[in-house]
Amino acid sequence: NLLGSGEVGEKTKKILEALVKADTDDKVYLTRACITADGKASDIIRIFGDEIDIEVGIYNAYFGLLEKADVNLAEVEIEDEELARKYLLVLDREDQVIGFIQGVPKL
Repeated sequence: NLLGSGEVGEKTKKILEALVKADTDDKVYLTRACITADGKASDIIRIFGDEIDIEVGIYNAYFGLLEKADVNLAEVEIEDEELARKYLLVLDREDQVIGFIQGVPKL
């Protein structure tokens, strides 16, 4: 019941369909964290990536969702004029999408 009982907009349907059907081969791992000089703990951005070129950041508030379970993580980018953004996919041990976190707009 992720979307509630109301009518789901077309944009939301596109996002969910793309995330659920995403290629989960692009596994990522926590590589670093960054914060601005005057930032507080909630401003920390956790950055997940691979050894080559994949990178997606999430706000620190969402990191707690990942600490409590043994999951795989993958990155997906939805490339659509309206929807261009990155997501961190949360996968179970069989690589099925069980959740997602929207990435930070700009790193």
